Amino acid sequence: MRRLFFDVTRVAPFLRSERGALQLGTLRGVEAMTSGPGLALADRLSTGASLSDFQAAGSTILRWRARGCTVIGMHSPGATWEVVDLERAVLRDVAAPDCHLSLVSLREATLVDADLSGSRLVLCDLGGATLQRVVLDGCRLNGCDATGAVFDGVSLANADLRGTVLRGAWLIGTDLGSADVRGADLRQAALGAEQRADLKRRGARVGGGWLYRAWARLLGATARPERHARARAAVTATWAALAILVPVVFFTRAALHPVNPEEPPFWEGVYEEPMDEPEGEPAPEQ
Repeated sequence: MRRLFFDVTRVAPFLRSERGALQLGTLRGVEAMTSGPGLALADRLSTGASLSDFQAAGSTILRWRARGCTVIGMHSPGATWEVVDLERAVLRDVAAPDCHLSLVSLREATLVDADLSGSRLVLCDLGGATLQRVVLDGCRLNGCDATGAVFDGVSLANADLRGTVLRGAWLIGTDLGSADVRGADLRQAALGAEQRADLKRRGARVGGGWLYRAWARLLGATARPERHARARAAVTATWAALAILVPVVFFTRAALHPVNPEEPPFWEGVYEEPMDEPEGEPAPEQ
């Protein structure tokens, strides 16, 4: 997902508000953004800003760069968000049902007390995000990446999660009832035993995390999201150590037992000469 946003910036930098002539406004400090049905907010730069009382019901928000900003109070039902960068942002008290979010980055962002029910998210990045008391009932997550995200008190009832990447996410206690999880990647996700069995039965990919499960049992990763993050870090460290150790052992063994080119190693088995068939006699038929 980050690569996709980089390509967008490289090919068309004005889409990310990098040309001052195309910026309609720059927000600093504490501001209020207000729009209305059918209106559009485009090419806004709000990096690090603090916004309050964001009214954008039915509006279209295009190319908004608000990385690291804080938004308290947002009312934007039925709005359209396209190419929006909210990485590491903090959003609280969000009422945005029935929205369309396309190419929206919420990577490592914090979303608290939000209602996004009935919305459609297309190619959105939720990697490492923290969602607390968020309603995503009936949402469609098409091509979204929520790797390592924390879902705390999140409802995903009747959501369409087909093909969604939730690898390594914290999903303990998350309501996934009646959600369509066919093909969803839930490997290394923190799940209860009953959750895991139910999701596997319904077509989700929950296998392949044997090393994570070993560290999870050792560290008690199902107790708190912080321990889950430690277990994932331990898995990464384990594979990194193996990637370094295997070639070290190989080359150490080669150094301790060098091969003499004048006396190459030989095969110690028994070699038998093949028996020649007598000339003139046909080979027996099988």
